[in-house]
Amino acid sequence: MAGRVRPMSATTAETAPRGGEWVYEVGWGGVRVLVSTDGGEPTVLTRRGRDVSAWFPELSGFAEAVAGAVPVTLDGELLVVDGTATDPGPVEARLRMSAATAAREARRRPATFTVYDILCHRGRDTRGFAWEHRRTVLERLDLSGPAWGTAPVADDPDEARRLSDEYGRDGIVAKRRASTYHDRRTRDWVAVRHRHVAQLVVGGWWTAPEGTALLVGERTDDGLVHRGSVRRGVDAVPDLAVALDGLDRTESPFRGRKPSGVGRAHWVDPLLPVEVRHGGIDPGGLLTDPELVRVRIDLL
Repeated sequence: MAGRVRPMSATTAETAPRGGEWVYEVGWGGVRVLVSTDGGEPTVLTRRGRDVSAWFPELSGFAEAVAGAVPVTLDGELLVVDGTATDPGPVEARLRMSAATAAREARRRPATFTVYDILCHRGRDTRGFAWEHRRTVLERLDLSGPAWGTAPVADDPDEARRLSDEYGRDGIVAKRRASTYHDRRTRDWVAVRHRHVAQLVVGGWWTAPEGTALLVGERTDDGLVHRGSVRRGVDAVPDLAVALDGLDRTESPFRGRKPSGVGRAHWVDPLLPVEVRHGGIDPGGLLTDPELVRVRIDLL
């Protein structure tokens, strides 16, 4: 069934709807997958239908966990869990590896399948049932294993926001209790991002596949801490190249090892202050979904 279904998507909003007809989940921001099994090894398909089953061998025991429900198809996201915090980055990186390399990475940093919907149960299509009914069926599976679990839900958006902060994520999703499952974007699911603003400095830049990206950092008592690579919004800031002119240096200004995954970086003295909007800080200390707002000329 999973190969014939596209995952349901949420619309976005600035604030979450409230009322008894809604329920709330953490916006995980992970790699969206549909996982199905008919008793054998599970099939793992991405949002676009790519079969990545071999990339996630940690799900090999999943068929036994849902043995009484097969054929079954479940909707959810893959993330790496570190304590209570979750991080989609290692999963996204794994998808760019060969299957053999991904299998080795799975042993080092296993992914977790966080399940939040059920589309087929014992061969019966459940998409036409209300979310509330599907959730009851899902909870009866009692999914709790070494690499899978059922996503928590809350009756109040403020409680969902607390859970979002606890897991290190940057948003929530409101779902209408009566909503059926559609393989398209719908207003019955509403995603709300929690945005933060950070005052940082530029420590370098590099040419990313999408264009120029800034390497930004936060000044601390122990030196300049790397907070990530910012691409979005860079093209909209005028005279950025002029502002960086004359600041070149040969060594990284960041504390510790050179930032990874940034290609050939051009380092600059960390003198240019910038304002960056973001969704939070991941377990590795990097900003999630960063966007350059402006250069703080007023602080120069």
